Amino acid sequence: MNKVKHYRLEKGLTQADLAKLVGVSVYYISRIENNKRTLSTTLAARIAPHLGVSASDLLSYRYDYTNRSTRRCKLWNLKRLKIIPFF
Repeated sequence: MNKVKHYRLEKGLTQADLAKLVGVSVYYISRIENNKRTLSTTLAARIAPHLGVSASDLLSYRYDYTNRSTRRCKLWNLKRLKIIPFF
């Protein structure tokens, strides 16, 4: 399960609630939760306070050997936040 979806459900928010709080469309939140879009550091910073977590929590991930393009994008986001992933 995607981290945004996991934390959103823990908080009892719908996609519409989160989209309204953050100022994006429900479709955009859905695409992030279904891993069709990569969560940007900017949006992670806007979403995190509403979910009660840090942006780095949303951007961290488990190492995935199968999806290299997603891994590269997420590593790039982590580098922008100056977070060093542990493998």
